[in-house]
Amino acid sequence: PTFGKELLHANEQAVTLLNAAFTVGIGTGSLLCERFSRSRIELGLVPLAALGLSIASFDVFIAGTPKPPVETLTLATFFSHGPAVRAFIDLTLVGAFGALYIVPLYAALQARVAGQYCSRMLAALNVTNALFMVVSALFTMALYHIGVTIPAVFLIVGIMNITAMSAGIAALPEFGARVRVLLRLKAA
Repeated sequence: PTFGKELLHANEQAVTLLNAAFTVGIGTGSLLCERFSRSRIELGLVPLAALGLSIASFDVFIAGTPKPPVETLTLATFFSHGPAVRAFIDLTLVGAFGALYIVPLYAALQARVAGQYCSRMLAALNVTNALFMVVSALFTMALYHIGVTIPAVFLIVGIMNITAMSAGIAALPEFGARVRVLLRLKAA
């Protein structure tokens, strides 16, 4: 919403369209996850999705601070403004790659935790996710406070994402092994 309002000068309906792009991306990514994993839990999608998330975040940074439209951006004028279309595509990709990232992780967690502990584990994960949402909001506020621009926040998140996924691959070699298998299957 901040990106839409401050950088694109979008009204509430146009900002809602950007939120819808993210939501449609999540749905699309979830469907693609099923297709790419061939009805199995495929952890090889996780590093690829993390890379896709970072690339989409980097594109927001590369786009920078677009020249604002002459008038407030509305639903009627949204797709005639290049930077708005680019933001729409980037947010759709962030949603899609986010789903490709999280769905296999949740599925693996549910499959690998003993049945009697599964609900507790998911509850603990949800509490942890909520905590990190608050921490990320505070982190973003701190970045804004020290003068970091909205596009630069996307760059920082993209870099942090690649760093975290690299650490994940180093700690759990299964991720890298599954990527290699998945890419061989797609090439065949």
